[in-house]
Amino acid sequence: MKKVLLLVVITTVLIGACRKEDNSDKQTTHYTPMQVGDYWIYKTYKIDTQGNETDLNRIDSTFIETDTLIRNNTYHVLRTNANYGPHRLQIIRDSAGYIVNHKGERIFSDRDFTNIIREKYLVISSDTVGLATWRMERINGAVSVPAGTFDDVLNVKETVTFTPQSGFPSPREFKKYCAPNIGRILDSWGFFSTTDIYERRLIRYHIN
Repeated sequence: MKKVLLLVVITTVLIGACRKEDNSDKQTTHYTPMQVGDYWIYKTYKIDTQGNETDLNRIDSTFIETDTLIRNNTYHVLRTNANYGPHRLQIIRDSAGYIVNHKGERIFSDRDFTNIIREKYLVISSDTVGLATWRMERINGAVSVPAGTFDDVLNVKETVTFTPQSGFPSPREFKKYCAPNIGRILDSWGFFSTTDIYERRLIRYHIN
């Protein structure tokens, strides 16, 4: 198997995939506002297995570019310009308590804290090397990032389990923290063949 740093692009589940759908007359709590022009700016850090952090001095931005109609459903188009990590174009909408992408895959929920909301087999050169699963969890206590301190945070917890034959460190866990009325405040990702974690932390944002 080629020994290259293979980015865990699966960890880049949508920056905007955190909106709570209102199924009652009560005010909706938006875990990501979805208005064209909303944006989020992040700074990236590298964290080793000992917990030592390195400020990479890299700034990423994510913004809602436009809306689009697919199969008579309105989707929001989010673009991420990354200075470290993958550039991404995401197409999402909310659907019956879940955020789904344009493929119909569930990627976030504000109410399903029991089931695996999504899973994906990891394949390299036709070889299956692992499985990634996503579950929702509530975070106890406040979460602080450069942009502020936030309560009632939800996490899309990703667990990646590799096969012994792959030779990759296993298991790996990554997080995507979402705060009410703000959206994604922190997420993490990594490379298949290293144990370092890369973490993006919100430094500023604009919500229409």
